[in-house]
Amino acid sequence: MAEHTHRAWPADIGGGMMVIRAALAAGVVLGLLATPLAAKAQQAATLFFVGSGLVGLALLRRHRAPAQPQKEETMNKLYATLVVLVAVIMFNPVSARADTWGAPINDPTRFTVLASFNGQGVLDQETGLIWEQSPDTGSRSWIGAQIFCNQKIVGQRAGWRLPTIQELASLVDPTQANPALPVGHPFSNVGLSGSWSATTFVVTTSAWVVEFFGGAVFADPKDEPFFVWCVRGGQGVNPQ
Repeated sequence: MAEHTHRAWPADIGGGMMVIRAALAAGVVLGLLATPLAAKAQQAATLFFVGSGLVGLALLRRHRAPAQPQKEETMNKLYATLVVLVAVIMFNPVSARADTWGAPINDPTRFTVLASFNGQGVLDQETGLIWEQSPDTGSRSWIGAQIFCNQKIVGQRAGWRLPTIQELASLVDPTQANPALPVGHPFSNVGLSGSWSATTFVVTTSAWVVEFFGGAVFADPKDEPFFVWCVRGGQGVNPQ
């Protein structure tokens, strides 16, 4: 009767299984988290851990003992899934994670001055919106503010608009004053007395305004002059 032999895992490969499993688990967890605070670092860490798992699996496929067909199919499916996961992480824009408004960012990494906009645009990692680095210092009526943003070119790009009241108010840090903006912000020439939003008040002859000296939010008649801070991205509203 022929003696059945089974080739055992090499000691180093078998011992490395725990490391590989831990790397895969860490990569999947990081990939599922939507924390815009350190989106780029999170993306890099996810790629590292999942990539480590892929390398480990590739080595195991070369050195493993002969497997049953069912186990072989399972391993192939796992390998293919991880490859797809890495591809999704690599081609998923970081700003798309921040667009959820899901988590406040309370340090200077929230804002990134964009070289692609010649330094004239600032990406808010917390909301995914791009703001003018230096808003215009002139004041305009509400209708004039709409026209001004719609026609504006910043960083050699059109597509700007007047922000909604929620978008404009998202810049306010209530713990700060003069201006009421987050510590370490990169903006300059921000109008302190008030900037128009695109959001009409319940009384349709008025619209919402954000005052950046102390962070107050109020409504004023649309023919009053206020500053204009244009934004790019997001959904916006149809002004009425």
